[in-house]
This record gives sequence, structure tokens and C-alpha cells, in this order.
Amino acid sequence: RHDRLRPVMLHILGDPSAGERSRARPSFRREVVGRAGWLARCLPWLLSIVVALTTSGLAQAADPPAQFGIRPANPGSDKSTSGYFVLQANPGETLHDSVVVANPGTIPVSILIYPVDAATGDSGGAVYLNNSDARKDVGSWVTLDASQVDVPPSQQATVSFTIAVPAGARGGDHLGGIVAELARAPTPTPGAAGSNAQAGFGVTTVTRAVTAVLLTVGSAG
Repeated sequence: RHDRLRPVMLHILGDPSAGERSRARPSFRREVVGRAGWLARCLPWLLSIVVALTTSGLAQAADPPAQFGIRPANPGSDKSTSGYFVLQANPGETLHDSVVVANPGTIPVSILIYPVDAATGDSGGAVYLNNSDARKDVGSWVTLDASQVDVPPSQQATVSFTIAVPAGARGGDHLGGIVAELARAPTPTPGAAGSNAQAGFGVTTVTRAVTAVLLTVGSAG
């Protein structure tokens, strides 16, 4: 009986499927080598895409900021007051003058221009009001020929204006200003109807420059 069982035992221990596994291994190695070769060929191409996207993002982030300023077009001879208007008029009189909006930067700018009144701040200095604030003094007397100008890089624009002093204006000094404000495109309001944005709050940064208008009504003395 043992002799009859031995061939069967040898057949089981031999495991013919082991030969099939050994023959299958080279094809598996070839598949691994093939994938590695494909990755090696494609890796430089993939890296070039990543570098291009990164470079594009850096170029956008490096855009130069907008630059602009405002000043009298016809400054007086006194250097200490050449950066703002020092004017004198009688009640009922109309003055004519102009401002210059300059763009010393490298990108074009669109500038809003409007007159404002000035108030006394907590520290005693002058505070120039916003465009949305009511104009009750010299800011209401100023009429500009344009409310917005587009200024190319390294160029400037001149805007004329008039100051019509009311006949019943109070004598003495009146302080206001002419403002140049960087115009920005409107943005959607968070939580507005038809918007997928969640309700919240936003912060708007206003960039502006002011040239003062100091008008003396009546005798300067």
C-alpha cells in the first residue's frame, strides 16, 4: 500500500502549478518595467506643465499696483502751498481753475473725481469727507467738467472746474477738497438673491488722493 501511495504523494509535492507561476513571473516584470518606462518618458512633460502653471501664477501676483496723484494745474509761486489751492473770492463771484490727475505708474488707471467738504478731526486737523457725505460748504460750490478720467501710464489729464460762491456766503475761510479716487469694478453683494454665496460681510478698500481747496470769502485781511 505504501508503494502505491508514494507516486501520488510525489505528484502532490511536485505541484505542477508552480511551473505555471514561474512562467508567469517574467511577464509581470515586463509589465512593471513598461510602466516605469512610461512614467520616465512622461515625467518631464508633467513637470513642464506644473512649472508653466506656477510661473503664470507668479506673473499674475507680480502685477504692479496702480499709481496716481492729484494737484493744482496752475500752482502759485509759494512752494509751501503749491500742492493745494489757496483762493480768494467775494460773495457772488465765480472762479475758474483746473486740476491735474497724473499716472506715474506702468498700468492705466481709471479715476473718479469729486469735490468734498472738510471737517475738523478729533486731533484738530482737517478731515476730508466721503463722496457719499452731504456737501454743505465749499464742496457744494465746486463743479467739475468731468467726474471720471482714464489716464494711460506715464501720462496726465487736466480737468477744469468752477467755484460759484453764493451771494450770501459767510465771510472768512472755507476748507474743502477735490478728490481723486481709484475706480473699481462692482463686486456681487454676499448673500444677494440668485447668488450661491453665503451671507457674510465684506471689506472695501478705497484708494484716494486729495488736494485741498482753501477759499477765503471776502477780504483776505
